[in-house]
Amino acid sequence: MATAGFAVQRRTSAILAALLLSTLVSLAFGAAGGALIARMITYEARTLLLGLALIMTASTMFMRPRKATNTRAEGSAPIWRYLAMQLGDNSQFIVFAFAARGNAPALAVLGGLAATLAAAALPLALGADDFARVPLILLRRIAGALLLATGLWSALGALGLL
Repeated sequence: MATAGFAVQRRTSAILAALLLSTLVSLAFGAAGGALIARMITYEARTLLLGLALIMTASTMFMRPRKATNTRAEGSAPIWRYLAMQLGDNSQFIVFAFAARGNAPALAVLGGLAATLAAAALPLALGADDFARVPLILLRRIAGALLLATGLWSALGALGLL
């Protein structure tokens, strides 16, 4: 939603650069935390952490998406707004959990970066009119169901119940 708002007044290349840089910074913090905690807890605890991260993210996917905020404020650079939105975001939590579980923080960052850029660049690729017709609620519920199933599988496996 923020990308759709920024696209009105800024060049696509500037928006993508801001998105890329802010996402890298945000996800690097998550991956660093995951790498740090990986040394402190067992493999089963890391697997449970991943399952819980996916389940908690899935729970947010079943809610209605927020309306676009006022991203057209003059003098407001997208990089700072993107970074503020991403710190503490679900993507950062999932990268944290994947970095802890897989002991591969760089791969966790790359995977999170690819997913975040794909989702955030959708309004730029489609344009405002076509993006308005995308069934976001349906897509969120499908993604939520997939995250929930994967999270339950991981959590139950960590607890030895599968």
